[in-house]
Amino acid sequence: MKLITPISFVFQSVPEAIVFAIFFVALMGMRVKDNLIKATLAGVLLASSTVVFWAVELPFLVRFFLQLPVFWIILYLIFRAPFNKVMITGTIAFGLLIIAETISLELALLIFGITHADVMQSDFLKITVVSGGYVVLLIISWVMNKKRWSLFKQQEQIEMYTTKDVRKINTYLMVLVLQVLLIVSINLSYVTGFFQFSNLAFHIVTFVLIIVTGFLLFFAHNIITISAKAGELEAHKEYLKNVNDLFVTIRGQRHDFLNHLQVIHSYAKMGKTEKVQAYANSLFAEVKEISKITIPNNATLSALLQTKNVLMESDGIELDINVKSSFQNTALKDIELVKLVGNLLDNAREAIIENDVVKEQRKIILKIFDDADYTHLVVNNLRPTLTEEQIQKMLVSGYTTKANHTGIGLSIVQQIVERYSGIMNVTSSETDGTVIAIAMPIVNKSTPELTNTEAPTIMR
Repeated sequence: MKLITPISFVFQSVPEAIVFAIFFVALMGMRVKDNLIKATLAGVLLASSTVVFWAVELPFLVRFFLQLPVFWIILYLIFRAPFNKVMITGTIAFGLLIIAETISLELALLIFGITHADVMQSDFLKITVVSGGYVVLLIISWVMNKKRWSLFKQQEQIEMYTTKDVRKINTYLMVLVLQVLLIVSINLSYVTGFFQFSNLAFHIVTFVLIIVTGFLLFFAHNIITISAKAGELEAHKEYLKNVNDLFVTIRGQRHDFLNHLQVIHSYAKMGKTEKVQAYANSLFAEVKEISKITIPNNATLSALLQTKNVLMESDGIELDINVKSSFQNTALKDIELVKLVGNLLDNAREAIIENDVVKEQRKIILKIFDDADYTHLVVNNLRPTLTEEQIQKMLVSGYTTKANHTGIGLSIVQQIVERYSGIMNVTSSETDGTVIAIAMPIVNKSTPELTNTEAPTIMR
């Protein structure tokens, strides 16, 4: 009996493979609408490879396990994602596709009273009885894109995994892959007549394997989430250290204040006016170095900007800071504010360094201010500029134009902005350079905008 006919290839194998590719894209965290052409191409190639393998006279399970690596290679060549992620995601997507088809098939057999033999002998039944599973997977793909969920979402957001964390995550994911492979092989063996157990045994084994797979998926996600929280804690500790260092310096200056007054008083008594003026100027410069980035009501932001300012100075980058809001009117948590501002400044700084920008154009402008409804954050580096294609790609997690860099910074920024229904806009031109403008909704208007005397402005 011929299992694949021209009709079933066009109306069942190709749509099945396209649904699989779309589901793969969603699990990877890529936007389906931006990769629809690639998913369609992958679907046609995957369906064609299936025809080739079915034409080869090999035992079913041997053919199946040879076919899976070919799927991985096709997906890798088309989507150019890391191969280990392609392998894990592709296998899980394939397994869930087969499970969805099996559930849809079993429901059709139960409701309409048909048999597996009837399905295998009719192209129409082959196409229709499994279509419910395809619809469910497409809906799940849409929801994942809408919620911006992916199999590796939490892992991508944190770079500070310990070796133990990585080992746990990889172990659970690989066990999950093996479990899915077992489910797929048993299901396909049963449907194609290779399964030798009774129907009852088949249903019991399949049910147990599905439950175990569900637990493995839950535990894998749980481990990734716990590791992400641990990474956030480490980041928070680092910036709290910056806060502490900043205020240790401030306390030190206050402690020395009386000594400074005594020196000035002595010069004044001796009538050495020029000495008084020179000493006062040097003292003012020292105090200004700290106070210029001391933002009222937000010690965390003060510490962050102080730290970034020192880094910019060491790299010969001019930093122009104009802060007239402390972000206290938004719903942002301190750790999210650190990620938001820190990632934008880091990206701008690294872009300048990586592109060897000339001294005259090594400048970053940071503005934070409020209007009636939003707190605005603007980061502008005069060079380098970006093409429209680079702007479209830069928000994709993993994309970067910088060497030895993860490329997840702006993806994290975008996730934070969307989490609070904010607005993010990226522009780039020869005149203005690259500008990233973010607007976060104001939820508490009790804190007034900083006045000109309170707002730190740096122009070096």
